[in-house]
Amino acid sequence: MNLAKPTLLRTLARRAVAAALGLIGPAIGATVGAALGIPSAQAAAQETAAPQGEPVDEHAGHDHANEPHDAPPEVRRAAPWDPEIVALFGELPILEQGRVKPLSTFAGFKLLQLNGTRTLRMVDDRGTPDQKDDDVEVKLSPTEWLLDCLFFPEASRRHPCFQLQTWEVLDAIGVERIDGRKKRDRYSYLELEPGRPQLFARARAMMSDPVKREAKNRSYLDEQLMQLAMKMNQYEGLLGALVFAQQEFLEMPAGAQLADLLGDGKTTRFSRLLEHSAALTERAASGVDEATRTGAQRMLRLAQQMADFASALTLFPPDAKPAPLVKTTMYNSGPAEKRPGGSEEEEWLTLGALEQRVAAGDAELLALHLPAIVGFEDAFAARNDPPRMKAALQQVRDTLVRTATGREQYAKIGSEISYYEADLFFRALVLYVICFVLVAVGWLLRADHKLNRALPWLLFVPLALHVAAIAWRGYLRARPPVSTLYETIPFITAAIVLVALVIELIDRRRIGVVFAAVLGAAGLFLTQRYEAKEAFDKGVDTMPQLVAVLDTNFWLSTHVTSVTIGYAAGLLAALPGIVFILGKLFGLRRGDADFYRALTRMTYGVLCFGLLFSVVGTILGGVWANDSWGRFWGWDPKENGALMICLWELAILHGRMGGYLRDIGVCTAAVFGASIVVFSWFHVNQLGVGLHSYGATDGVSFWLWTTYGGIALVVLAGLWLAMEARAARKASTSNAVGPAKVAGFETD
Repeated sequence: MNLAKPTLLRTLARRAVAAALGLIGPAIGATVGAALGIPSAQAAAQETAAPQGEPVDEHAGHDHANEPHDAPPEVRRAAPWDPEIVALFGELPILEQGRVKPLSTFAGFKLLQLNGTRTLRMVDDRGTPDQKDDDVEVKLSPTEWLLDCLFFPEASRRHPCFQLQTWEVLDAIGVERIDGRKKRDRYSYLELEPGRPQLFARARAMMSDPVKREAKNRSYLDEQLMQLAMKMNQYEGLLGALVFAQQEFLEMPAGAQLADLLGDGKTTRFSRLLEHSAALTERAASGVDEATRTGAQRMLRLAQQMADFASALTLFPPDAKPAPLVKTTMYNSGPAEKRPGGSEEEEWLTLGALEQRVAAGDAELLALHLPAIVGFEDAFAARNDPPRMKAALQQVRDTLVRTATGREQYAKIGSEISYYEADLFFRALVLYVICFVLVAVGWLLRADHKLNRALPWLLFVPLALHVAAIAWRGYLRARPPVSTLYETIPFITAAIVLVALVIELIDRRRIGVVFAAVLGAAGLFLTQRYEAKEAFDKGVDTMPQLVAVLDTNFWLSTHVTSVTIGYAAGLLAALPGIVFILGKLFGLRRGDADFYRALTRMTYGVLCFGLLFSVVGTILGGVWANDSWGRFWGWDPKENGALMICLWELAILHGRMGGYLRDIGVCTAAVFGASIVVFSWFHVNQLGVGLHSYGATDGVSFWLWTTYGGIALVVLAGLWLAMEARAARKASTSNAVGPAKVAGFETD
């Protein structure tokens, strides 16, 4: 079957299916290869790996023409996107990773995965390629970028949205380095396309290797190549996601008596095929003549293939009614009412799945979603006519939103859009940095200056934004504030800032405000970087569907929250200890014994606070483990880490009460305790063993060991000071002289 008016969009869509599902046969491959200037699809399929590493199965025998076609001229967007179109499109609901979210969130994490940032910056050549004075700096939001991918796929292939970490990736796939580019830079699909066959050949070879199939066994370059292959595969899926929406592009079979269904023209729309798919199925089985039967079969096959090409977006709910509340028992915690989201019956549909159900006779589903499909077709046809396109997208939005609302799955979409637009974490980060500058200025002024008196209250402003962002996330997810490793970072940061400000209000030495400003900024910076890294490496949303063991709000709000507060206190207790040790080592405030005694009191008080939450959280964790896994304790690495925190903090407090640890000893022990907290909080997730092995993060081992190394240096300095102090005390006792001064502090 020939396709009328072939476009690059169709050929890209076919290749996306070849890469992801292996559905392209040799006949289609000739057309694709000719249009894109690459080898045949049969050869490409042999080089292509699916994202999960499954072998590609070829389906020969599809009735497609294999005559080569010239690629059509590139259609470019005539003007910047209308803000109303961007808003309409971003409000569409989509199911991804088990969660219904706005399309703007989907676009944000997709762009973050490919580009490393949520904003695409590029130079748009508005004139001739050789002239630079007509170049324009362009900045696209995630939704605008996704609109380009879907409605102007030919032009979007020029967008530099693939961030490569090293030139070696280009060398490995046979792409020449481009003059003027940095070692770590961004490239367009067109620039990387010549290396695509070699890239996917290497990716498939790695997935066929039983050793390199596991990411931990790959070299750095191999991992970069694997990630690039998956990202290009997903990007190709986006380029072909609206292949069905091209207006009047399906050529009618000659001689078939289908005019009453598909019209008497030479071409027809996908929506019309879908609308009459049941009748076409009937004629394909028992048509009045062979030409009609064959024509109906070919049109049905073509409709199915066009629908399968649009597999990148899961936009269509299976019905318009909410799932019934059912009684369920979760981990022996008693019956509860919940909706069975995630079951096969409740999953939303891609266009391919929708087409299959409609072809099987689901007229209700057809009536539900046909207006949205027609709206996409109209929007694509009017892609350079903003008023018409806006009207078509309004029809799409009204249809999908009405269905999602009927299923009670749209109520928080608007709030989520506002959450990402507000970006409270980033705003709080900026305010923390400003407060740190004010703290630095305050150290140059008198202690009773009005700026120093106001600083603790000023820091409550970024803390309020910080806590509001955490609470907002909890509302959107209907979860307690800590349910993923990512969420522990802003939560621990907020707890540290709050405790530090309480310390400052109790003991006005301008120490707590320093801790609050520095750690608040550092923690939210780490939050931003961790989110970007997780999205870039894994393409994951930071509001994911929880793994089964965490799918319980009671234990998340008790055990996890308590343990996380214990982590925060353990880390904060180390900060006064570090200041104590480094201050003594370098002679800071020499002779000011009150200052150092205050640091010790801070360390001791925070340790007591942290021990309470660590012990309670650990006990609750054991109860949860018994409820979920049938045993209270199993020496799991995460359990061992929690136990080590409790035992070490108990040892510090007992050592101080028994006189075995003095000021320098308590501070040194608290600093060492920070390494135990880091191990329990982050490192055990990297081990890949035990029931708490979920949440591993690639590429953080270097920073973990760097943290351990820094802590070890401070601890060694503290031990040296402690030994010097002990020697001074002995000398003072034997010589019966006054207090000896060692390393800048009195030893009595």
